[in-house]
Amino acid sequence: MPERLTKRKGYWHFVRRVPPEFAAVDPRGIVKQSTKIRVAHDRSGIRAGRVADQLNIDLEASWRAAAGQGTRDAIVALDEARQRAQALQLTYRPVDDVAKEALAEILRRIDALSVGDRRHDPATAAATLGGVDLPEIMLSGLFDEFEVAKKTTIARMSPGQFKKWKNGKRRAVELLITVIGDKASD
Repeated sequence: MPERLTKRKGYWHFVRRVPPEFAAVDPRGIVKQSTKIRVAHDRSGIRAGRVADQLNIDLEASWRAAAGQGTRDAIVALDEARQRAQALQLTYRPVDDVAKEALAEILRRIDALSVGDRRHDPATAAATLGGVDLPEIMLSGLFDEFEVAKKTTIARMSPGQFKKWKNGKRRAVELLITVIGDKASD
């Protein structure tokens, strides 16, 4: 039976203990998640093992992202601002870019706020006028963010391919940090 798999109610389940370094961000202690593959359809657990490997990659990426919570919160806030602006048929732009827009476009943004009680909602006002700061990702967290962004590409890799892909990228970031220091990436 593949590692981190267990049988439960006729299905293969991924089971993993939360590592001590992530215990603060994941209080579950032990993570249990269904692979949604029936034991009867995959007796040896080969397919379930592949799913479990992907679940493990996603789980580790989410732990690393949660450990750098400030960046994750900033990304969520920016996504919400983009969605609110899009609901008002506007594109989200940072406040510096809004200030550089033509007067007609700025007035259109202000008019969008004048409907109903939108001007009293700080989140809508921030989304309309660019009041949400862009997330600042440090170079030390750059690989983790890149790994999350490339999740679908990684899913098709074998464990050996993933290790080779990961080590090359991680080493490049480490070398960059040793040369210029851990700075915010632009």
